[in-house]
Amino acid sequence: MKLESLLKPIRYLDESIILRQYTKLGQKIKIDEGKRKYWAGFGLWTAYVGLTTPFNKLLFGTEFYLSSYLVAGYNDGAYNFGGILNRFKEEDSESRVIDKEKNFRSKYNSCVRLPTFLFGVGLIGKFGVDLVNSIKNKTPIGPESYYTLLDGLGHLSLASSMYLKETNPKLLEKVPLWKRAYESLKEKINLLTPSPIPSPTFSFQENQ
Repeated sequence: MKLESLLKPIRYLDESIILRQYTKLGQKIKIDEGKRKYWAGFGLWTAYVGLTTPFNKLLFGTEFYLSSYLVAGYNDGAYNFGGILNRFKEEDSESRVIDKEKNFRSKYNSCVRLPTFLFGVGLIGKFGVDLVNSIKNKTPIGPESYYTLLDGLGHLSLASSMYLKETNPKLLEKVPLWKRAYESLKEKINLLTPSPIPSPTFSFQENQ
């Protein structure tokens, strides 16, 4: 029970906030048509490989790049290629036909996509801090800061590939927690606010 309560805010951030926004984007570009989500994922995964391969080695060392690729990149690349090459069976909710490979890769991505996303955002944020300090101190930005930015963009691209393949229109049907809280607070304020007392009106008639 304690573990469930600890994981609840993480799941809320992952599904109700981040995945919800990617679902909105996916609907705009019609991501579920044909193999579009796999081709989009392949493009984003390629950007991840291209952005992180050379710069990860310079910034973090070869070991970090290999661990990043093995932990997060390899599975997503195989997921994209599998969809493009029609390796997955068509799933049918009525007959409950589930492709085992697709199900495994989807569940694996659901475990690593949030850390990958936050890592990418964190590196981009670090570059932003370096940029502000550079402007404030009137000093040039070192090459490590640019490597950090490129690496952050690469991991953000990888996370985007993962999220776009798992868009869920049902998330858009749910009222966000912040909106429910706002409506509840607004309703309580309306109940506490006294209604204005109507002021009496007088009419004067002229004596004829």
